[in-house]
Amino acid sequence: MRFVPWWTAPPAIVAESLVAVPDSLLTALRPGPLSAGVAVAASLARSLSPAEDGSPPPRWLLPSQQRSFRRVLAALRRHHGAILADPVGSGKTYVALAVAASLNRGSPTACLVPATLQPQWAEVASKVEIPVVLCSHEQVSRGKLPEGTRGLVVVDESHHFRNRLTRRYAHLASWLVGRPALLVTATPIVNRLSDLGHQLLLAVRDDALVMDDVVSLRLALTSGCAAPALGQLVIESRDLGATRPRKTNRICSPTEAEADRVAGSVELLGRLRLSSIESIAALIRGVLLRATGSSPAALVGALQRYRRLLLHARDALQAGHSLERSALRRFTAELGDQLVWWEMLPCNEVPSDLELADIPVLENIIPVATAAMEQRDAKLDRLRDLLGEERMTLVFTASRDTVRYIRERLGDLRLAWCTGNRAGLASILLPRRVVLGWFRESLEATPGPRHLVVTDVAAEGLDLQRAARVVH
Repeated sequence: MRFVPWWTAPPAIVAESLVAVPDSLLTALRPGPLSAGVAVAASLARSLSPAEDGSPPPRWLLPSQQRSFRRVLAALRRHHGAILADPVGSGKTYVALAVAASLNRGSPTACLVPATLQPQWAEVASKVEIPVVLCSHEQVSRGKLPEGTRGLVVVDESHHFRNRLTRRYAHLASWLVGRPALLVTATPIVNRLSDLGHQLLLAVRDDALVMDDVVSLRLALTSGCAAPALGQLVIESRDLGATRPRKTNRICSPTEAEADRVAGSVELLGRLRLSSIESIAALIRGVLLRATGSSPAALVGALQRYRRLLLHARDALQAGHSLERSALRRFTAELGDQLVWWEMLPCNEVPSDLELADIPVLENIIPVATAAMEQRDAKLDRLRDLLGEERMTLVFTASRDTVRYIRERLGDLRLAWCTGNRAGLASILLPRRVVLGWFRESLEATPGPRHLVVTDVAAEGLDLQRAARVVH
């Protein structure tokens, strides 16, 4: 005979003990006091909104940032991962550090950020007294991730990890196992919805929202179906209007002479055969047309790089080798990965698919394009008029050649400038931190240049709040 302890034996239920229940919900719900219909509706609406944690935010967090702080904290405590996607200029760095202070409680927080933003993160973290260990995205690509940290990880500009086939993604995914992660980006979706899914799956399970009828995050995002439950994982606040400057848009249209000039440049490019593979021809054509729209100097620079690419291809062919795709990547570098879907190009290497017959054509085209640089540029004249208004201005260009073209021809304005690897004031080279520091928010009216000309090196995460106007 086997003895069964009473505390493990299941209770006996007999039919005589069962009672009919008129309303099954009453067995689980206990109605509260009577309230007005409006109050009941408001309560229901609040229950449907994303959860907010009740932890008090740090005193240095702005009121407009506190709701994002509470929502991120609630998402991390429930799902161990979240994306903070508040708009540009809303202070996502401060929100992320506030969350790190709440969860890591004095322990150093690993922050993975682009190399160009490391000084800014170090400065903000020091100002709010949050210990951090900084690691660049480039180090992640090489598999060098911070040691000696635990708990929450912050990944800034996380859209750089939207492609799960890259080495940086693989290194980060394996390192994040078992650790909560806050991904920070104002552009979680760059090309397609799967970008968002790949970032989320770095930190949360694929079935994290199964209780909200989302069986698989990956399937939901690849199918294109709307999933309101994603609001629990992707935090984006729009309640920032009262705390941000009013925005105005102004469009400068080209003159008829400018349009004719660009049309002439496009006609020159029409003489080039580019490639026997249409996808590669379209890629090269896109580089040349983008340069044409930027400046005469950018067009000359692009044509010269194309000539070097063809000479490289010719040398490789004579040596019996194929031209590696990396050479084509270098040529198209200024387009950026956001404008190039490399997976749509042929997977094989690029041999003589480039038209080597374009080499003698370029010998005739490049001098014509170079001579055009000496003509009067109405677009540059309009830029001079804008900068003459003395409002601190950030000028974005599509090409490093255009940065040099502008600062040389508007030298009397003593423009500051910054590209991927260099920075300066007029013709004087200076450290990047010095140049960018002139355009950060400051309590004192610091002397310095009024205008900054940059490539997209300043498009991500830099705090340049003294700039009152942006020219694209």
